[in-house]
Amino acid sequence: MGNIYRELGARHGQTFDIKEVILAAAAAMRSPHFLFVAVIIAGLPSHLRDYTGPGIGLLFRPMAKHHGVALIGSLILTLTLVPVLAATFLKGVKDKPVASFDWIRNIYGALLRGACAIRHSRSSPRF
Repeated sequence: MGNIYRELGARHGQTFDIKEVILAAAAAMRSPHFLFVAVIIAGLPSHLRDYTGPGIGLLFRPMAKHHGVALIGSLILTLTLVPVLAATFLKGVKDKPVASFDWIRNIYGALLRGACAIRHSRSSPRF
């Protein structure tokens, strides 16, 4: 949802189709979200001994199955249902500028430009 608002803010003052905005936002988040879920799923085997071992493994096995199903379900819902719901409920929503955020962003930009200028001025090798 945050990426959809960012896309709406980037198109401020322009005419746009909400479906194109949502499609662009979903496409931009497809790889990061998939990687996030893949990393969590890849971490599950490290606890496989706890989940499948004798004794206490009987207690954790159902939790491990539900955890994996929940992660796969969240990936599917994020890539399919959330964009559809956003297209349905975000019609006519406009991104409003926030003065305090703009002020912080301007200060951060100035500090970042200054730091980059200092780094570039010192980038020549010194012997």
